Amino acid sequence: MNTVIFHFVGGDAFFSGMLFVAIGAFVMGASGGKWHRAGSSAILLGWVFIVTSATAQLVVAYATLAILSVLAMTARRSSTRSDSDDYSRKSVDPSKRLTLRFRRCPMLCTGAIAAMLFEVFVYHPSQIKIPEQRPVFVIGDSLSAGINDKVDIPWPEYLDKITSVGVSNHAQAGATCRSALKQLEGLPKQCVVLVEIGGNDLLSGRSSNEFRADLDMLLTAVQTPDRDVVMFELPLPPLFNGYGYAQRELAAKHNVALIPRRVLASVLFSENATLDSIHLSNAGHQRLAERVAEILSLDMKQ
Repeated sequence: MNTVIFHFVGGDAFFSGMLFVAIGAFVMGASGGKWHRAGSSAILLGWVFIVTSATAQLVVAYATLAILSVLAMTARRSSTRSDSDDYSRKSVDPSKRLTLRFRRCPMLCTGAIAAMLFEVFVYHPSQIKIPEQRPVFVIGDSLSAGINDKVDIPWPEYLDKITSVGVSNHAQAGATCRSALKQLEGLPKQCVVLVEIGGNDLLSGRSSNEFRADLDMLLTAVQTPDRDVVMFELPLPPLFNGYGYAQRELAAKHNVALIPRRVLASVLFSENATLDSIHLSNAGHQRLAERVAEILSLDMKQ
């Protein structure tokens, strides 16, 4: 069950969906419409996965692929309805007309593959480069602060323990984007700031516009010319695209590096990683620290 949930909240369903769309378009295009029903079913299933993945891709890309999908799925009906009329008026090879009608299928297949590649190379970096030997400060909520009576070492402190970079944990349980402004007190001008925030905003039912405004205020306050800021993408339930769009747009605006949402999701949905499906256990904190050290290429203590 955890694997299925992770597939969606971690964003992997986007890739599955685009793959189904590409396969469906290829099948219809390659068969000249003979496998129209199978291809259409694959495309429809693909869009179910894409929509429920809550992946914040470019709106224009989604709109273009959606239009191409509709045109591809209706190609057979339009060709059946109009081919006889066209043929009675013009002496044109029917197979050529059918091929022209299905030329949108290669475009859809190519577009779906391009969307997957864009997501991988723009939003799924395998590593994020940060300046060496700069102290690291963590801004966050209870996911980083831990639950005092049930967690021995929260992941920021464990990260400090296993790496040669000094890590300070400013996270506070219950923090939101707005209240996290208090955690910026005492941060030096030259440092790396890891921002893990937004879970409480999401769970409280705040709108994505409210979340965007508060996150913009937080990133404006934390970002200075001498600071490098890295932010965790939030694992998102279906249809919460607005939160993803807010994080990605503001990350670009404030020159903030993003840790892909699948990193945090992969820890949350791993075995024995949480106490209550939200707060990390000791094992979960350790795994997250190790993943952060890996993605930021931090030097490990011998």
